[in-house]
Amino acid sequence: TPLYSSAASDVYKRQATNDAGLGIMEALGFRFFDSNGQKITPLPRNMLNINAFDEDYSILQGKNIEIVVAVDVDNPFYGKQGAACVYAPQKGAKPEQVMLLDEGLHHMAKLIQNYYTVDIQQIKGSGAAGGVGGGLYAFGGAKIVSGSNLIFDLLNLEEKIKAADLIISGEGKVDAQTLNNKLLFNISKLASKHKKKLW
Repeated sequence: TPLYSSAASDVYKRQATNDAGLGIMEALGFRFFDSNGQKITPLPRNMLNINAFDEDYSILQGKNIEIVVAVDVDNPFYGKQGAACVYAPQKGAKPEQVMLLDEGLHHMAKLIQNYYTVDIQQIKGSGAAGGVGGGLYAFGGAKIVSGSNLIFDLLNLEEKIKAADLIISGEGKVDAQTLNNKLLFNISKLASKHKKKLW
């Protein structure tokens, strides 16, 4: 039985980044299975049907690889402030699609907890990039860091802000989710700290 109507399916299929990082993990060799043990493609529309996974063919196996996920938001994995509910509507998802995406993320969080005994809902930034933060944290042992802080350090931005007369920045849309630790919000904190104007 399809999880969505054919009329609604096109946008739902396009929510490729709302997949809990499963596409990345598949590319790294993870395999996902349904309740019948059949291999399943880890697309967003299939998340609710994923019942098991294995990492036998993962290229991460036996290697000392550090994965760092630089995130620009601190949203949880699922729920009202989670990946699907906050960000999928911006990308064209309708309410019924958002609900299915959120249910899929909730389902994956439970599956991850069963396998790894980790509650990714409690991990700050796990909802970044449609759940990529949480997925890579759980499946790949990734470290989640603030993308803003990482970039600021690389660019020595605070020193540049101190020396500036005016800071000009921007974002596609400034709204409530900008306060979820988005880049512009963090620049505004630095500007305020050094009493600089920000346009």
